[in-house]
Amino acid sequence: MVREADLIRSEIDQTRTDLDRKLMRLEARAREMTPRRYAQRFVRERAFERVVGSALILAGALMAWRNYRRTC
Repeated sequence: MVREADLIRSEIDQTRTDLDRKLMRLEARAREMTPRRYAQRFVRERAFERVVGSALILAGALMAWRNYRRTC
């Protein structure tokens, strides 16, 4: 009975240690993920999408303008 209790305590201690280690890693990642780092990671992609979207809008506006000029 004493051996089983010791085994259970050691498993609980090991689990607690593992969870503490995982929690420390997650907290470190949360501290690292500042708004500036988030922007550095994702704003570049959004800038490219904006350029492509603007080019498509410009092309559509030119097509509409040419069609309007033909009908007038």
